[in-house]
Amino acid sequence: MTELDRAEFTINLMRFYGATDHSAENKAFSKMLELLPNNNEQIYHKHINEPKALNPKTVKLKPLFRNGHKEMRR
Repeated sequence: MTELDRAEFTINLMRFYGATDHSAENKAFSKMLELLPNNNEQIYHKHINEPKALNPKTVKLKPLFRNGHKEMRR
């Protein structure tokens, strides 16, 4: 959803709450629903925004955390 879509959604939400009859409410509500992402768009954006699982073989660790490292002396 772009900034313009968010602004339009907010305007339609204000129109919905300010409506004095059911037809104005339905019109504003329908416009809000048109701006919301459909199921396919939600799945697509969820996939893009999910953090990638780290492959432990490619993670570089500092020597302090590697197996077999001697304990630090105090």
